[in-house]
Amino acid sequence: MPVFFSSQLFDYLKIDSYKRATAQSKIEYLRLQKEDVKALTRAKITQEGFFWDVLHYVRFDLKCGFLLCVFGYNGECCRAYFFNNIEAN
Repeated sequence: MPVFFSSQLFDYLKIDSYKRATAQSKIEYLRLQKEDVKALTRAKITQEGFFWDVLHYVRFDLKCGFLLCVFGYNGECCRAYFFNNIEAN
């Protein structure tokens, strides 16, 4: 994965600079399938699609923010970011 991957994805999804400032990498979701992440977080999927035609992204809405996971061609999570709700702070 290129280093600039996250910045380009955040631009593509129109995640503003305030939200980006709260981004935290979440390694505990790496290598999990979408269904596994959904079961662990018990979150609602509010957005999903494809980036660069090969990466599947999924946004899971949580009570205190949202989790953005990117899944590779094999269906495993290769990047996961948690964003705090700024309004709740």
